[in-house]
Amino acid sequence: IFMPRPKARKKGSKAGVGRRLRTVRLARGLTLRQVERATRIGVSHLSQIENDLRNVNVAKLEALAACYGCTVAQFFPRKGEPEPAVYRARPLTPTQRE
Repeated sequence: IFMPRPKARKKGSKAGVGRRLRTVRLARGLTLRQVERATRIGVSHLSQIENDLRNVNVAKLEALAACYGCTVAQFFPRKGEPEPAVYRARPLTPTQRE
């Protein structure tokens, strides 16, 4: 039986586990490269998971939870809980870099 791959979420749609993974990673101050070194999951794969373009299996969720110092359950929303907000920093100006 042929099973098509899940399509990427459209902007404005309800966030999946990937967004929560990104929120936790950023809250811990970790880069994708640091997570890759700790979990042996490639940066590209991690990015696709965080953007809800790729599903993540239990083994990878457990590795990520261990890396982030939390439980797998924290990656799943609870009923009535608001969606996490992700903020991106603006690039530094040349003066700020000094």
